[in-house]
Amino acid sequence: MHQRCDTVELNWDNFSDLDSSTKYCLVDTSALLPIFCNDINVIRDVRRHFGGAILVLLKPIISETFYKYREWENGHEDCLDAFVSRLSDQLGSSRMSFRLSRFDYEMNIRLSKMIRDDIHSGLSNVDYALLCAAMERPDMDVMTGDKSLIGSICNENPQARGRVYSVLYNHNKRRVVTAAFIKRKIVKNFTTDADIDCQYRYGRTEFLVGGKVAASIHHPRGEKHRVDLSRQVWGKRADAELIKKEILKRFSEEKSKQGGRGPRRKEDVYRLNRNDGYDWADDVKWRSSWKRKR
Repeated sequence: MHQRCDTVELNWDNFSDLDSSTKYCLVDTSALLPIFCNDINVIRDVRRHFGGAILVLLKPIISETFYKYREWENGHEDCLDAFVSRLSDQLGSSRMSFRLSRFDYEMNIRLSKMIRDDIHSGLSNVDYALLCAAMERPDMDVMTGDKSLIGSICNENPQARGRVYSVLYNHNKRRVVTAAFIKRKIVKNFTTDADIDCQYRYGRTEFLVGGKVAASIHHPRGEKHRVDLSRQVWGKRADAELIKKEILKRFSEEKSKQGGRGPRRKEDVYRLNRNDGYDWADDVKWRSSWKRKR
C-alpha cells in the first residue's frame, strides 16, 4: 500500500545528552498508544501523576506504537515521520511536555549486548531499549504497564531515584468492567466462553465479543464520548439508549483506588495496580462465573 509521507522535520535529542537536572519520565508503548488515540482518562491520569515531568519518547518505543497502530487502523497512509508529527500534535494539545530521543552509537552498542545476552527472559528488543535507558538514567521515572519489564527495571535499579510507575490502573479497570457489562447483556447471542477483546482505533475504542465488534466508544479530541452499538450483535433493542448510557458510565468512571498522588514511594506500586501485563479477558470470565455462583 502506498504510504503518504509529507516532508516533516523532526528534532531528535541524543538520549545521553538529556539534562541531568531536569525531571524526565520514560514512556512505554502501553501508555503511549492510548495517549495517541486520545483516551482522555489515561491522559488525565498521566498529567496527574507526571505533570511535572517531561516525557521522553524513545525512537524504538515510537516505532512500536506506530506499527501497533498500523495493524489496527487498516488503510491509514502515514509513514513513521508523519505519525510522529501527529503524535506530537496530540501531546501538545493534551498539554504534555515531551522530548523525542534516540540512542547514540555507544548506547546502541550497550543495547545490542543486552539483547544478545538476553538475561531477562520474556523481554522484547523494544523492552530492552527501555530497560537500557532506565539503567543509564536511574534518576528518570518510568511509565509502563508491562509486568516483565517492571520486574527487570526494579531488579537492575534497586536504588534508583526515579519511580517505576503505572498510570493504567483506571484504564484497565474500566475496560474490564465495560467488557463484563457488554458480555452480560448479550450472553444469549454467544456461548458463555466467548472471548472479549478491546482494541483501539484513532479516536475510538472497540469492544469485540466472539470476534465481532459489539460496541464502539468514540472519544475524538475535544468532544464528548459517544457509544455505537452493532446491530449485528445487539439486534434491535428497545433499551439501546439505556445500554449506551451504562456502557459509557462504566468506561468513563474513575476508580478511586488509584486517585490522588498515588501510593507512597516505599510501597510496591505494581502490587496495587492492574496493568496490560495481565489477561483481563480472563478476569472478565472469572467475574461472570463468580456472579452466577452467588
